[in-house]
Amino acid sequence: MTWHGRTVWITGASSGIGAALAPILAERGATVGIAARRANRLEEVLERCKQHSPDSRMWSVDLSDLDAAVKLGLDAWDAFGGLDAVIHNAAIPKRVHTSRMTYDDVDETMNINFASPVRMTMALLPITKQEERETLNALRDYGRFCDRFAGPLLEEMSTENVARDLDRMRAAVGDKQLNFLGFSYGTLIGATYVNMFPNRSRAIVIDGNVDPNLRLHDGLEYDRQRTNGFEISLDAFLRKCDAAGEACAFSDGNPRAKFDELRTYLRRTGPITLPDGSVVAIDTFTDAVAGTLYDLTALADLAAALQEMYDVIHPPAAAATQRRAQAPTQSVQAILGNAKQAKLDIRPDTPYSSDDSYAAVNCTDKPFRNKASQIPAIADQWERQLPTFGRYLAWADPAICPNWPLDHRDVYSGPWNRRTPNPVLVYGNFYDPATQYEFARRMTRELGNARLVSVDAFGHTILGFSACADDIATSYLIELTAPRPGIVCQPDIPPFPTSA
Repeated sequence: MTWHGRTVWITGASSGIGAALAPILAERGATVGIAARRANRLEEVLERCKQHSPDSRMWSVDLSDLDAAVKLGLDAWDAFGGLDAVIHNAAIPKRVHTSRMTYDDVDETMNINFASPVRMTMALLPITKQEERETLNALRDYGRFCDRFAGPLLEEMSTENVARDLDRMRAAVGDKQLNFLGFSYGTLIGATYVNMFPNRSRAIVIDGNVDPNLRLHDGLEYDRQRTNGFEISLDAFLRKCDAAGEACAFSDGNPRAKFDELRTYLRRTGPITLPDGSVVAIDTFTDAVAGTLYDLTALADLAAALQEMYDVIHPPAAAATQRRAQAPTQSVQAILGNAKQAKLDIRPDTPYSSDDSYAAVNCTDKPFRNKASQIPAIADQWERQLPTFGRYLAWADPAICPNWPLDHRDVYSGPWNRRTPNPVLVYGNFYDPATQYEFARRMTRELGNARLVSVDAFGHTILGFSACADDIATSYLIELTAPRPGIVCQPDIPPFPTSA
């Protein structure tokens, strides 16, 4: 293995093998991070390292403190933007006669020699550079296979082409003007259509809105702001849970603090095993929480699942939780299994339920100026800004699209303010995770003629789950009656229904 350009972290580097090895690796071109308990001895070693590698750093820490050991590993990762190799050299002997040995002696020795390197390694495993390289290679292969099997079709996947197809379908059925209801990505189809064919638009309803201008001009910033929508939704969910009291199974104590503790445990300590034997790791946990926030009818189940997971890492509190009158209505395993399904989708009878058109459309429409090799650093930055979902969503389109096999982007990127004969009806939920409420407000401002209907609700999209919103859409579609400005609807059911 060549050490030039690598980042290496060594514990127990104040003396012995660690102190000898660190300057050698620095001389061979590595950036070295060193850790030990004795700061004065460590400074001497760091000085020798910096003669060859000026960016080398040191941390003074007592590795018998397991929480400090885990924090040390993550701090080193953040400081260097990743680690190529970790050398666990720290260890202590205990030359104590068994007649004088105490439990504290045993604990200190086992913590430093065994538990701390295991804890640090587990904390770093989900984000090792090897895993990042393998993921980037897999995404590159994914694009190549799509190019191989889809061929020329990849050049025809823009939303502009979808809007042109939609207009052909309108003409084929003999309609002079289009009536259209679009959800989520469908809101971009609707916005594109009304700006390409404004006079052919009659009643256009769009629910769960994107920001078309940002999405078509800066894919990376759009996705960062989209990720923040998940953070906003999660924070509101935890605040509503706290206010709901016993109606929310996760309300005991401070739901925000409990959630952060649970996420940190999974991130730093490792997976947890539930009573039914199922295992939850940080990736499946994040995926499940993000997916469940899409469905306003599943929030009570999400709260019950979070409490079940929290009870695993706090067993003494479990007995009190079990005395609740309201038991969990859905298991964690069910939350994990259904999180990625849309609210009204039929559950598939095949293990393959992915849709490759998602990447094909997004990577055509959204311009990403970053390189795929920059994603690990982007993921680190997003995780600091958006602690629950930042890393998770940085590895989505921003990682897939830079290598997407597209020769040219044939897209409609504006203007967005062409005036339609009738106002476009725009729906936005206050706590929509995937298309945050601010996107609906921007859509309304960017379109040439639009009316916003706000809904004090969770979940991604609202029609079908609010009688108020449904009645407005019905009157508009049939009679072209637009609602008054500033209207706010309520969902049919609250996030945490009570039994009364």
